[in-house]
Amino acid sequence: MEEQAQSLIDKTMAAFQLGKIPPTPFSAPPPAGAMIPPPRSLPGPPRPGMMPAPHIGGPPPPGMMPHAPPAYLSYNSEQTLSAPGMRPPMGGHVPMMPGPPMMRPPARPMMVPTRPGMTRPDR
Repeated sequence: MEEQAQSLIDKTMAAFQLGKIPPTPFSAPPPAGAMIPPPRSLPGPPRPGMMPAPHIGGPPPPGMMPHAPPAYLSYNSEQTLSAPGMRPPMGGHVPMMPGPPMMRPPARPMMVPTRPGMTRPDR
């Protein structure tokens, strides 16, 4: 294994010395015209590929939909959105998260067995 590592090092050095491997991109200053983008915390014009900040309060800006379902969708008896012509899923309500139901603590603490004569009256 050491011979393989040394062989790889030797081949890499030879290729570097012949100019087949460029030096690291951080060893030289950036080329003219290259820019580092400003931090996200600085305000300014929106950059390409970025979503605008969410709108808070007041009427929605032009082109933005309010946060409500479209008029053709309605809530059915199970309080789930449905479109015209759709029927409820077979088997009734479908849980949001598949898997076993969530466990919750009992309404009253469980009684801890004690020695005779050491019992407490229940609250």
